Amino acid sequence: MVDKLVIKKDKKDILNGVQALINRWNYINYVLNEKSAYTEEETKERLRYIQEKRLIEIIFKEMNIRSSEIKSEFVRIEIN
Repeated sequence: MVDKLVIKKDKKDILNGVQALINRWNYINYVLNEKSAYTEEETKERLRYIQEKRLIEIIFKEMNIRSSEIKSEFVRIEIN
């Protein structure tokens, strides 16, 4: 049996969520650009960051947000 859940969309919550995703994406890019993986544990951590980055990019793709927009100051999203 599947329970149905109704979520009320609040623009402020949506914008805060998008901002949190953008901040996390920027942090992951910073970590991947600044750190190298020399040990097995560092390699595993780096792979986790790469997987997380890919998942966030899939979310952005579904929201029609391009990575070039993320790097700019403004991001355009539509809330229906």
